Amino acid sequence: FFAPIVWTWAVLVHGFPSLSPAASHLAFGCAVVLGGMLVAFVSLTTPAGRLPQYYKHLSALGFVTAMAWIYVLAVEVVHALQAVGRVLEVSDAFLGITVLSAANSVGDLVANMAIAKAGMQAMCVSACVGSPIFIILFGGGVASVLGNVLVASPYPLELNLEIFVA
Repeated sequence: FFAPIVWTWAVLVHGFPSLSPAASHLAFGCAVVLGGMLVAFVSLTTPAGRLPQYYKHLSALGFVTAMAWIYVLAVEVVHALQAVGRVLEVSDAFLGITVLSAANSVGDLVANMAIAKAGMQAMCVSACVGSPIFIILFGGGVASVLGNVLVASPYPLELNLEIFVA
C-alpha cells in the first residue's frame, strides 16, 4: 500500500521542489488510490494462508521501496541538519564533517563492539579500518563517476578551506 506513496515522495523531494501544493496533493492522492488498488488486487487474487504467485515480484517491489525510504529519510536528515546550521550560523561543510559523519558511524561502532565482544578482535580491527575506506572509495567513487557520466557538464569540484582545517 505504501510503495506508490513512498515513490511519489522520493520523486517530489528531489525532482520537483517547485511543484505547486495542489499538484503535490494530486500526486499523493493518485499514489494512495494506486496503492489501494494494488492491495485489493493482491487480496482478491491470493487464497488465504498462501503466498501470491508473484511473490518474487512483490519482494523486489519491497526492496525498491526500502531503498526509496532510505533515500527520502537521508534527504530529510540532511535538510534538517542544514536548517540547524542556518539557525546556529554554522557552515554545511563543518556540520557534515562533524555531526553527520559521527551520526553515520554509530551503526559501525555498535556492530564492531558486538564483534569484539564475541571474541573476534582481528575481524573487529579489520572492520574498523575497512568499512570507512570502502564507504569513501566505493560510495564516493561510484557517485562521482555516475554524476559525471550522466550529467551533460561535469560536476565542479569546489574545495572548501573549512574541510581542510577541520
